Amino acid sequence: MAASAVVAASAVVACGSATTATSTYVPALFGGLGSIVGAIIAGSAAWLVSSANRAEEHQRDALQREEERKRDVLQRAFDSAGSHMATLSFDKYVEFCEAYAKLYRTSLVEIFRLGPCKEAIAYSAKLSNLRSGWVLWSTVETDAALKRFEC
Repeated sequence: MAASAVVAASAVVACGSATTATSTYVPALFGGLGSIVGAIIAGSAAWLVSSANRAEEHQRDALQREEERKRDVLQRAFDSAGSHMATLSFDKYVEFCEAYAKLYRTSLVEIFRLGPCKEAIAYSAKLSNLRSGWVLWSTVETDAALKRFEC
């Protein structure tokens, strides 16, 4: 309201009405017009600032939504890759277990067939080599248990 009074006074001085006015209605008329003009200017300025703030807020929201979308896409990719690796690891572990069990059975049959012999150490070495070849796909616990068995 103070700004509109200043604007009104400036308008009155600019027109030179303050010195030439002979009627008491003229300054009041200019004062009223100044208040109206000041209110229009203040309202327009407030509207412009509000519009600029809204546009900035919309832009910020759009950027935030885009970042969230990118994070979601990336998370889904990581989840998918993790799921794929879990499946692959399990499949490889099963392959290792099958190969080890097959070699173990074969070795056991040969040891029983031959009886106590020098070849028993060779069968243990074969099992150890097989385990070493699959070390990436077996668990730490399985590897430790098989090492104890092979010795």
